[in-house]
Amino acid sequence: FVYGSSCVDKHKNLPLRVVVTANIVADFLDFVQNEHPINWNDIHHSQRHPNLYHDCRDTILRCEQNGLGGYTERPLMNASDLHIDHYRKKGMNWPHDVSFDWNNLVVESRNPEYGACYKDNHTRDIADYNNLLNPMVDYPEEMITYLPNGEMVARDGLNETSIDKVIFTIGRFNLNHQLLKSERETLIGYIIKDYTALSDDEIRSALEYNGYPTVVEYA
Repeated sequence: FVYGSSCVDKHKNLPLRVVVTANIVADFLDFVQNEHPINWNDIHHSQRHPNLYHDCRDTILRCEQNGLGGYTERPLMNASDLHIDHYRKKGMNWPHDVSFDWNNLVVESRNPEYGACYKDNHTRDIADYNNLLNPMVDYPEEMITYLPNGEMVARDGLNETSIDKVIFTIGRFNLNHQLLKSERETLIGYIIKDYTALSDDEIRSALEYNGYPTVVEYA
């Protein structure tokens, strides 16, 4: 994939997924409005748009998540186990159906030990969601930071409610899984060792495709 001109600009201090109305796949809107799907599985069986699922997945990943996992920040452009996750799980008692809400779709790898799958298996009810950071609206750089060993922690200076939300989110997505910590620790060490002579913007540019942009900001 390449980053198209219609994609959101890549710079710091943005939510992990930046929803841009112009990026909504036109075939997705047509599918929802004219094929009247009943459940999410119907997206795989569209008569008019047989590639719809993959088109939506690739557009969200490329244009709204800058090629990174919506929860983990791992680079996913070459991953083979991608799927569209519903941030708000299907089948819960939401005020409206969230299955085909474009603003509820997040692309992540399919790994039961962290990220989307872990969240689905460990988030019980709507009250849990009220305590989670939302990748569509929250700004991670304002809420989280890291230790030198790659561990994700709440940023200093937050109020108690925000600290609790960060801790709860880290736990529900298992964002301190050993693999994620190890990759972040490696990146931090890499920056400290080899990039100290560069400006912040030069470091961001050099590591643009390495993932973990909030780690780059920390280091």
